[in-house]
Amino acid sequence: MDTKIYSKQVCGLLAQQLVTEQAEVLKHQAVVESIRKTIVEKKKEIIKRIVNDNFFRFNGIRYSALNLSIGEGRDIVIVSITFGAHPEVIDWEEKLTRREAELLKEYSENYDKTIDYNGDEYGKNATRAANELKLLKNHIDLLKFHFFTIDISEAVEPEFFEGTGLIIRGRMGARYLEDYIAK
Repeated sequence: MDTKIYSKQVCGLLAQQLVTEQAEVLKHQAVVESIRKTIVEKKKEIIKRIVNDNFFRFNGIRYSALNLSIGEGRDIVIVSITFGAHPEVIDWEEKLTRREAELLKEYSENYDKTIDYNGDEYGKNATRAANELKLLKNHIDLLKFHFFTIDISEAVEPEFFEGTGLIIRGRMGARYLEDYIAK
């Protein structure tokens, strides 16, 4: 192994150069992080606007977003959406237990409030009531859950800021969430 012996002066100059280079790296890392946060915040804004301002139609049934959760990982945006079926799909004539009727009323009231007030509390209440309904006698299923990840490296694509970028895969293939907006 070739070993070189450097003088104290050379090592001192190298140490000063190291500190200068490390400061430059930190400065560039701060700029990169600021740019990444700006991209993520804009994507979150687009997703929130589209999800909260529209109804969606899945398999002929009209849904609204009851809960929208957006988080972030190192280089991804993580999105979770709980959709609730519009209360009009419920057959009120079928033989419901007393508890089912109570929960359906609670679900319907909270569902309507999520549309009028866009409040997280109402969405959580509607989701809780719907989850309980599924477990009761008639197994009434009113919810759809979707989970998505978006790679931030895709931000260089021209359409990245045009829509949500959330893809739903199903029997009919893969389609963007916007394709399910109820007309």
